[in-house]
Amino acid sequence: MTESKEKSYWQDRSLWDKKITIEIPLACLQEDYEEPEYKLAHLLAKDVVFTNNGWWFKEENKPWQEDYTTLHVNCNDVFAWGAADAENITFSEISELYEIWKKDEVWGPAIWCVKKRKMMPQDPVVKLIKDAGIWDLDEILKLAGKS
Repeated sequence: MTESKEKSYWQDRSLWDKKITIEIPLACLQEDYEEPEYKLAHLLAKDVVFTNNGWWFKEENKPWQEDYTTLHVNCNDVFAWGAADAENITFSEISELYEIWKKDEVWGPAIWCVKKRKMMPQDPVVKLIKDAGIWDLDEILKLAGKS
């Protein structure tokens, strides 16, 4: 491995039966920057955010093109067990998600989804989040506008 590659962060991901490797310079993974593009790169590298093509927009009769790219935060099993679930994220929401994730890399993405949906997670998840001692779910929902 060359020295320049040793200074890079490598992230392996599976894509159906192919394996792809994404090289992200360490400069993109610094801890404090203002640009949402770098925050997004970091969130993608850490699997906090993932991409899709928004195929369901077509099924919902919303504007859609086959070459769309959409961004999502995984919230599988946060609101219901055994449910594949994700929350769409817009470019303007990246900084908020990033700050929440930096505060808590385990439950931060779920907290962001709770806040965006204005919805309490299922009871076992509520217990785990409360046990972590970082978040006050009632206060988060109150601030999000859900009484």
